[in-house]
Amino acid sequence: MKKLLLLLIINCQLSIFNSYSQNLDFSYNGHARTCILHLPTGYADSVDYPLVLNLHGYGSNAGQQQVYSGMNTVADTAKFIVAYPNAFNGGWDTNLTVSVIDDPGYLNA
Repeated sequence: MKKLLLLLIINCQLSIFNSYSQNLDFSYNGHARTCILHLPTGYADSVDYPLVLNLHGYGSNAGQQQVYSGMNTVADTAKFIVAYPNAFNGGWDTNLTVSVIDDPGYLNA
């Protein structure tokens, strides 16, 4: 069982490293924000692709969500872009009133 689990972990890691994923770092609303962006295999600039936002749970992060969800494989098959944004300090700002963090604005950006 331990060998099988180790093999699964190695396969997950290899699939991430061999994919078309890249880290994006930018500033939004005065805060440094990060996101992992996965482009489907065969991506072409001339083609319009749907975008799927894959949000992690409280206390998790984009890299963990990327591995946990397995969405890269689905994106490659169905030909869509998937973004794994990181929440600020590990939790999404669910307060829809005006906020310093403004996660809805960040996700829209």
